[in-house]
Amino acid sequence: APVHQETVSFPTALLDKAKALAMDNSFVLTADFGLLPNVMTKDLRPRTVYQLRVVDTSTSQSIVRQMSVPPGGTLRGMWESLPARILSIIVELSHVPGEIRMKSKRLYRLMRPLMHQLPIKLTIREDIE
Repeated sequence: APVHQETVSFPTALLDKAKALAMDNSFVLTADFGLLPNVMTKDLRPRTVYQLRVVDTSTSQSIVRQMSVPPGGTLRGMWESLPARILSIIVELSHVPGEIRMKSKRLYRLMRPLMHQLPIKLTIREDIE
């Protein structure tokens, strides 16, 4: 089977906003994404719910985005949307972190293109809750 090429893109306007923000090397975020067990959408055909959780390690402030695969969409498409979603959370927090820690190797791989845009260190850590 052909190897699927993952596609990650960032809205230009969002990237420009992020690049205009102050960089704070002491500001560290953790990011995690996964299935919420026992949670389903209220649709006619209920769908599983996934959660993106970004935590500011200094304040423990947690920003949570819940999502489901849209009808006609794919789980892969949802994964590929995560870097732009995380970037929008960074813009919402008004400063660029020096580091983003994550448990998932897949999320790390998807986030790598962001390193070409912003000087953020990405690390994989097993100890993220």
